[in-house]
Amino acid sequence: MRIERDDSGNAVAVMLSRRNLLALLAKLDGFPVESRATLLAPTMYGRFSVSAEEDDTHYAHQSRGVHRNEAGALHPATEARIGVLSDT
Repeated sequence: MRIERDDSGNAVAVMLSRRNLLALLAKLDGFPVESRATLLAPTMYGRFSVSAEEDDTHYAHQSRGVHRNEAGALHPATEARIGVLSDT
């Protein structure tokens, strides 16, 4: 998870519907092929985007900053479900 702060130091949170999250996963898997794995939404502050990237890419970026360069722990039930979904 990546948490970014705005200029005033307040945390910015993003909530996705299940449909949006599934759309990001489909785009990350190359559907459609030309997709950049990004969802765009207009807001009163301008256009907002949420992007997905492969784990290797994501954690390589974090290693350049103050974040760990590996994935954090997940609940065992969540980890098991990810494994089931990855096998399909």
